[in-house]
Amino acid sequence: MEVQYKMQLVEFFNQLLPISEEELKGVFPFVHQESLKRGTVLKHAGEVDVMSRFLCKGFIGLYKDKGGEMSLEHIFGEGDVAREFHSYYSGEKQDYYLKSISDVVFLKMSAGDQERVLDKYSKLALLNSKMMDYVIQKRSKITGVRIRGLHEGYGELLKTLPGIGIYLTRQELADFFNCSTSKVARWRRKINQNNI
Repeated sequence: MEVQYKMQLVEFFNQLLPISEEELKGVFPFVHQESLKRGTVLKHAGEVDVMSRFLCKGFIGLYKDKGGEMSLEHIFGEGDVAREFHSYYSGEKQDYYLKSISDVVFLKMSAGDQERVLDKYSKLALLNSKMMDYVIQKRSKITGVRIRGLHEGYGELLKTLPGIGIYLTRQELADFFNCSTSKVARWRRKINQNNI
């Protein structure tokens, strides 16, 4: 595991709840770094997600399977904990995908390893609870951006997830903001005309 990514995770933990060196030493043997190229599916529809992924670099999308087509519903960015939360929390197979929107680097830990760590270090149960609160807050923030729609929400999306704009396709923007691809095309033309 690269030191810079390990330090990102330590900083994240310490923002939520300061933890000791001993506790960190108990966690890191179960944390593994993974790097993936843009467009890689991390979790397929019809599977249960059993991984927590701390996103160090890039963007991951949560997509709903709609008749064989992937429809973007949520975006995770740097510093987020990326899970397909529908199946992760229910333990039941769901029709959702996780796919990298850009090249990504993340640190992952399985739910089973997480349970082993929590059994050994009871203080980390509080950290886990704070992490769940953080995940819910981030999800709510992105959902709030999505609800604002394309015209109002896009600028807020760029502020919330800097750099995401260059990776989203016309179809992904339409799915995310619940509008048509033709509306996205008209909106892009209007922006381009105003920038000339």
